[in-house]
Amino acid sequence: LKFFSEKNQRECTEAARSLHTAAEQLETFVDNPQFAAVPAKISTSGAAAQQPVLVSGREMLDASCEMIMTAKQLALSPTDASTWQRLADNSKVVSESIKRLVASIRDQAPGQVRVNIFCVNSECSL
Repeated sequence: LKFFSEKNQRECTEAARSLHTAAEQLETFVDNPQFAAVPAKISTSGAAAQQPVLVSGREMLDASCEMIMTAKQLALSPTDASTWQRLADNSKVVSESIKRLVASIRDQAPGQVRVNIFCVNSECSL
């Protein structure tokens, strides 16, 4: 019962007070309207500009999931030709969607049009 000594009780009480004070300060901070979350707003043109990136990313993730599921099936039947073909098809879809994603990011990058115009006018290569 040495854990319940008066010294330990005082130290525990002091630590609890300190924790309580910190929690109250955090609550005050969180409740302050100055720090309230402001929902993001995106313009119609901004949403449209994001679509190629979002679609390509989603295709890549979906195809990757399919590829993983196919790989699991291959572990169960490694000699099944149709499963190997499905894996190859999945791989191609993943590869193509990654290419589209990279192209979309490159084409939609902020300032990309100005960089391209500058390079054409300056005959530079990127």
